[in-house]
This record gives sequence, structure tokens and C-alpha cells, in this order.
Amino acid sequence: MWQPRSLGKWAFRLCMGGLFLLMLAGFAQGSEGAPPANDPTRVTMDLKGVEIGRVVQIIEQASGLNFVVSRDVRGPVTVRLTDVPWRQALDSILRANGYDYVRQGNIIRVDKAETLRREREIRLRRRDC
Repeated sequence: MWQPRSLGKWAFRLCMGGLFLLMLAGFAQGSEGAPPANDPTRVTMDLKGVEIGRVVQIIEQASGLNFVVSRDVRGPVTVRLTDVPWRQALDSILRANGYDYVRQGNIIRVDKAETLRREREIRLRRRDC
């Protein structure tokens, strides 16, 4: 391995180790699985009578986030979307079927819209007290 003479053996190793750690830190940050808020990932779907839980799984894979889906989220849906941002697809599919979602960090929780609305109201009331 090439070593410049002006740097001693230990100084060279220290520099190379520092570069390795910087590269490793950059790799770890990029592999957390949580896309940025302006994630441009798009989905295309043409599904007829597919269980909504399966449709959410497809979007989950595209998003790279973790999803928790309530057992109340069920029923067949028909979806035809072409090159749509995954967030817009999720929002449209859920709302058309009476569901909604909340995001907490890199977790998206899907439940009935009414349930999530009540939870928001309770949180707001607790904050006002």
C-alpha cells in the first residue's frame, strides 16, 4: 500500500481509519429505511377486489417505513394508479374507504378515520388542561 513519506506510519493509518469511519457513518445514515419527508418514490397499481391490508403492504414496501395496521382495517378495494407518489396513493386509498393514518417517526399507523380523529381530540384536550 502506498504511504506518503511526510506522514508517519501511524498518522497514515489514523487518517485512513478516520476516512473509513466517515464512510461507514454515511452508509449507516442512508440505510435507516426512513425516506425523507419529500420522498419522491412513486407507485403504480392496477388491482381489483384486493384486500386493503395487502394494498397497504405494497405501499409499505415502496415507502421503506414501518406500518402498523389496525385489525379494523379490512375489506376489498379496487385501485388503479399510475406513477403516483406513495404518500398520495396511501392517503387517497385510505380516505376513500373511511380510514386514515398518523405518522410517528418512521412508523405509520393505519386505523379508522373516526378512531384517529377521537385520539387527536383527546390529545388536544389534555394539552389544554
